Amino acid sequence: MQAYIRFSAPANLAGLPALSVPCGVTAAGLPIGLQVVGGAFGEAAVLRVGHACQSAVDWRAWPPRLDPRGVPAESVATPAVGGRAAYPECD
Repeated sequence: MQAYIRFSAPANLAGLPALSVPCGVTAAGLPIGLQVVGGAFGEAAVLRVGHACQSAVDWRAWPPRLDPRGVPAESVATPAVGGRAAYPECD
């Protein structure tokens, strides 16, 4: 969460359009993203750059490595609503 805030907050606080484009994976298989930030009211330019970046690389060649055992239940956060789990079937 801290990394998200650290990298996204400046553009958000400044009111600038921004997006993250997948651009590869690390040797450990973790995703790498490229953040594109535009000038004020530059949404169209940001989207064009993002589209060009995504078109230039074969990002579909980087499927996530999933653990065949699944995710341990204790590592899944369940959102709470009114003091109760929002999704009781996930408890």
